[in-house]
Amino acid sequence: MSVDYSALSPQARGVAIKTATLDATAADSTEILCPRWANRVTVTFKTSADADDSGNLAFEGTDGAAIDADNQPVASGGTFGFAVAAYEDMALAFSIFVVASTNSAKCHVIFESESRGG
Repeated sequence: MSVDYSALSPQARGVAIKTATLDATAADSTEILCPRWANRVTVTFKTSADADDSGNLAFEGTDGAAIDADNQPVASGGTFGFAVAAYEDMALAFSIFVVASTNSAKCHVIFESESRGG
């Protein structure tokens, strides 16, 4: 069950924050389509103080399948952010793949459009 944020517009200060509900099966990845304007993306997994909501992030994968072997673990309550190279030249939105440690968990995603100039 992919989540499509490709048409999302930035909010104040070039930022948009969304909360995606992930696959009902914890081991299955969810594809998140990111907006073309985002040149920095941050993900975090945490829905409650007493839950272990850790997850993983990959840049390749298949929606609804196991997460790619090359992935980045994200600790419960932790964040992982990354820059998107050459975003100005991208004609289409891009995807990330996330999986959570619990069924139907939430992944908070922050999309940023940072100035690249000096």
